[in-house]
Amino acid sequence: MSFSKWKIFYQSLLALMLVSGYAYAAGGRQDDTLQNIMSRLDRLEQNGGMGGFTSYDGTSNSDGEQSHRANVHAFDAMHFDFGGYLHTGMTYIRSDLGDFEHLSFNIQEVDLIMKAMLREDLMFFAALSFSYNSALDMEDPDSPFFREFCWNSCVDVAWANYTYADWLQVQWGRFATPMGIINIEHFQPMLMEALKPMFLRPHGGETIFPTHLTGLNVHGKVYMGDNDSMMIEYNAFTGTYDAGPINILAGARVAWSMMEIGLTVGGNFFHGKRAGGTFCGEETYNYTWQDIFSDEINDYNLVGIDVLWDWDHFIWKNEFFYSWEDDMANDIFAFYTQPAYRLNDNWLFFYRYDVLRTNPVNSNWRGSEHILGVNWLPYPNVRVRGEWVFSSTKNTSAIHQDNDIGVITGVFSF
Repeated sequence: MSFSKWKIFYQSLLALMLVSGYAYAAGGRQDDTLQNIMSRLDRLEQNGGMGGFTSYDGTSNSDGEQSHRANVHAFDAMHFDFGGYLHTGMTYIRSDLGDFEHLSFNIQEVDLIMKAMLREDLMFFAALSFSYNSALDMEDPDSPFFREFCWNSCVDVAWANYTYADWLQVQWGRFATPMGIINIEHFQPMLMEALKPMFLRPHGGETIFPTHLTGLNVHGKVYMGDNDSMMIEYNAFTGTYDAGPINILAGARVAWSMMEIGLTVGGNFFHGKRAGGTFCGEETYNYTWQDIFSDEINDYNLVGIDVLWDWDHFIWKNEFFYSWEDDMANDIFAFYTQPAYRLNDNWLFFYRYDVLRTNPVNSNWRGSEHILGVNWLPYPNVRVRGEWVFSSTKNTSAIHQDNDIGVITGVFSF
């Protein structure tokens, strides 16, 4: 085993802890500045429903105002906002069975984000993604490896939204599928974790449900109770996705929120076809789905429940999904639970237990992960994340493998 690569990663992690510790000792709370920068991101999709920026890590605040930093008149639009972010980082992996280790600076992504208010009730939103990444391929759990660097550019989301009232809005174009919690957040500045749950990998690919759709989404929210202390949100959507352009999919989500105690409970349903094929988007961690899905096009249904509790210093995300195909050959079970603690405006710590398996009765493919993570926000527009992953997988050939994965990433927003 090469000691030098492990040493490089260890020294990088140690340097992060030392520098961040100094910043914590020297700096005070940054309530106003953190709220300002992250709320700028929130505002970009304030009127877009469940299609984009919504932060559940306590560093954002949606107040419905226009961004004042990049507000210009463009053509016939009332306002035009422009922003974006850089996402960069490195990954270290150590295999117990293969007795090897690898380290790669494999994450480079730039997203440009724009919003135009065409009228009081009509807006346009788009995010363009440019990436140069080396995916960590874990198809064979005995010998994971970093693929060659690949340049990719695509339209992450691009949609228009018409607002009749809070309870009735229509969104059309390419949008993030409004299912669960993390897929709705999906933009890197909004996430406390660089590594998404296993059921959402690869991003934009053939996952348990499509991470993006091109189609139509009818959505809205209704406030109830004293001082509007409760809210019901809904989404009813249909469309196609990258790997199945001729297959029409449909789904719905209903969520009930009790704002006074920070609790949101959502129910999800989805119906579609799995088709395989290529996808548009970058991916840094890859579990090859050919071991999970059948080779033939197949109808499937999916149900899911998600629970979010965001109260004081605590955040707790939970998502459960179960999918079954018509021939019952490829049932998929996915679940994670992710508690987190906000020490202050600069520090956040989290743990996640993540499970993905097919045919739970036969256990054809199984994967589980334990993740320990920390977020450091030294400045309002900078988020540094460190994660250590204890990964265990067993593929359809009954090859079992344990891997340790370390990830350090930085997200720089503007």
